[in-house]
Amino acid sequence: MDKNIKILQEENKSLSLKTIAGNDLGNIRVWKNANRHVFFHQNIIGVEQQKAWFQSYLEEPFNFMFTIEYNGSAIGCMGFRIIDNIADIYNVILGDSQYQGRGIMSLSLRVLCSYILKFHTNKITLKVLKTNKIGQRFYSKNGFIIEREKKDYYLMRLSLNIFKKMEIMFL
Repeated sequence: MDKNIKILQEENKSLSLKTIAGNDLGNIRVWKNANRHVFFHQNIIGVEQQKAWFQSYLEEPFNFMFTIEYNGSAIGCMGFRIIDNIADIYNVILGDSQYQGRGIMSLSLRVLCSYILKFHTNKITLKVLKTNKIGQRFYSKNGFIIEREKKDYYLMRLSLNIFKKMEIMFL
C-alpha cells in the first residue's frame, strides 16, 4: 500500500492532508505529549519511542497518519487504520492553537472521511475517552454518533445519513 499521499479538498486548496515522513515526527511527538490527557496513552513519548512507533507504522500497510497543512504550515495531524474492513480514526490533534475555532480541524476530518469512504470502506469509527468532553462534541458536530459505551470511552461511528462527502483530489 502506497503511503505517499497528499489529499486536497477541491474548493479549499490552502488545506491539505499529507502522509507523514520522518521529518514530521518531532511535531507529532510534541503535539501528542501536549495533549496526552485526552488520549488512551497518557505517558510522555520520548524521541526513541517515537522513532520505534514510526518504524512500526511504516510496516503496517493499512495504517495512515497525516499532517494537516494549512497555507503550507503543519498545524496538526490525524490518522486512521483499517481493521476488519473498518476504518478506526486516531490521533486527531490540533497542534497549533492559533487555528482553534476556525473550522480547519472539522474540514480536515471531513476530507479524511471522504477519502476513506472513496477508497477504503464505508464504516468509520473512533474511540473517545468519556473524560474528553471537547472531543465528544467535536466528533458529534462532524457526523459521528455513539455506537457503544464502554467503561472508559465511547465507540463512535460516522453516520452516513448525517455526513456529506466532499470532492477531494490528490497531488
